[in-house]
Amino acid sequence: YKQLESDFIKPDLDDRSYRFIQLPNDLKALIIQDPTTDKSAAALDVNIGAFSDPEELPGLAHFCEHLLFMGSRKFPDENEYSSFLSKHGGSSNAYTGAQNTNYYFQVNHEHLKGALDRFSGFFTGPLFSKDSTDKEINAVDSENKKNLQNDIWRLYQLDKSLSNPSHPYHKFSTGNLKTLNEIPKSKGVDVRNELLNFYSKYYSANLMKLCVLGREDLDTLSDWAYELFSDVPNLPRPAPEFEASILDGAYLKKFIHVKPVKDLTKLEVTFVVPDVEDHWESKPNHILSHLIGHEGSGSLLAHLKSLGWANELSAGGHTVSKSNAFFCIDIDLTDEGLKHHEDVTHTIFQYIEMLKNSLPEEWIYLELEDISKASFKFEQKKNSSGTVSSLAKALEKDYIPVKSILATSLLSKYEPDLITKYVQSLNVENCRIVLISKTFKTDSVEKWYGTEYSTVDFSADLLKRLQHPGLNSHLHLPRPNEFIATNFNVDKLENVEPLEEPLLLKDDKISKLWYKKDDRFWQPRGYIYTTFKLPHTHASIVNSMLSTLYVQLINDYLKDLQYDASCADLHLSFIKTNEGLDITITGFNDKLIILLTRFLEGLKAFKPDRKRFEI
Repeated sequence: YKQLESDFIKPDLDDRSYRFIQLPNDLKALIIQDPTTDKSAAALDVNIGAFSDPEELPGLAHFCEHLLFMGSRKFPDENEYSSFLSKHGGSSNAYTGAQNTNYYFQVNHEHLKGALDRFSGFFTGPLFSKDSTDKEINAVDSENKKNLQNDIWRLYQLDKSLSNPSHPYHKFSTGNLKTLNEIPKSKGVDVRNELLNFYSKYYSANLMKLCVLGREDLDTLSDWAYELFSDVPNLPRPAPEFEASILDGAYLKKFIHVKPVKDLTKLEVTFVVPDVEDHWESKPNHILSHLIGHEGSGSLLAHLKSLGWANELSAGGHTVSKSNAFFCIDIDLTDEGLKHHEDVTHTIFQYIEMLKNSLPEEWIYLELEDISKASFKFEQKKNSSGTVSSLAKALEKDYIPVKSILATSLLSKYEPDLITKYVQSLNVENCRIVLISKTFKTDSVEKWYGTEYSTVDFSADLLKRLQHPGLNSHLHLPRPNEFIATNFNVDKLENVEPLEEPLLLKDDKISKLWYKKDDRFWQPRGYIYTTFKLPHTHASIVNSMLSTLYVQLINDYLKDLQYDASCADLHLSFIKTNEGLDITITGFNDKLIILLTRFLEGLKAFKPDRKRFEI
């Protein structure tokens, strides 16, 4: 094998060693030594997913994922792999994405080689057993049936069905008994043969990324990868590309009214935006997500809440395929908000108009950069199977240097022109809106899940309002965040015997104060726990109810404070307990006391507001 990279950017707490290698068949592998892990793991990601399904066989890639595990030439028993893992404290799983299929397992560290041996057979010589074909088709069908009444799946498929049929996004990716059995049989199509053709066509070593994690040294783990995966066939072939637009003009400037299974009332705005996935160092979509999804003073959500129109809001951008990217704003509406859904939409566009007039602002980028650096620097180890699965998939992104593959969460490059271009794309010509409510009358039914819906063009009046939304004095950029940590110094003492118990610093008639130093791990993180013993909070039913209302009102009143803190990786909780009230604060030492002080000041300053009380 050829070593490609050994110098990786990694968190301070990461004691793992890394090596990136290429096998003779062009399969690339990330090798990880973790000297203390209890569970070893491996994952293999194939850069082929449901987008590559034949049009006439929806779900074939997913079916391949299922049947692949049913024995190999070296281990023909279909239960050998799962049995070996279960005997040795292990487990396995897999998933089929739009453009990738990901297989992974973990096992007690002593048995990695045996598990790898069985795992590799699925890629060097799978059997795709005839006897297992019907069983696995039924398994795929069962998986689909459990999703039929799930609104997330129903809305996702509806979104896909109402898209350009020239792009594979429109396909039904899960598959079921009809698509994989009944319809093919009626046309004389042998699904197993089609599956063998699909595997032979796409499962090429050059389209695979392997990740192996174990206690063994890097040389040993690399040798195992070479020994067990060098026989994976290399065709070679390029990864498929999908150039058509998912949403063109025919699918934009529309309301889609949807009747859900659950009692949901939501508004979801989708914008077609520039694909910025390869701008992973500057993340303009993350900056817009931070601003539009903000919950503090001047935010979109704060204003909608003050009008009694919304309860929650989330926003974010994602890429579906190269040159096809979207930015979505999801709002949980109140009943009153549903009545005013056009006004809610207008308010969204007013916030966007404010951003167009205000951005770019370098201080916002620098805040997010500092937060990302602090979070990455002290990032904790993730579990073994999650680590290998996510890294194997990340390695498919060839625009990211391998040495940075662990550090993709970092912001490290300010690109103001890209931010401007991104926010300018958030316009009415580039959007469509999904409205979700059980009250809607509908005239259409989605093919695969039976979701009831109807489609309505934006009215001329609404188009005019959204094209020229104007500014709203209630909407403005968030204030600078005072809770972003910058001081991570810890006075680490050598040869210190860790204290078994905390020190009692104060003990009087009304309070006790305990303190415990982190003398084991020496991390710049702290924990403040304050409990108020207040028997009267449970003295009667009325007292209990009023205490609950008080806590809810305080949390609402101090939402700015709590949200700013959470953005900076500080977490504040104020709750009612069986004994009284508790305040818990966790995060970097640098800002802990400031946050506690601000919170206590807020408690003193709080005066109930009748409107918020009624809400």
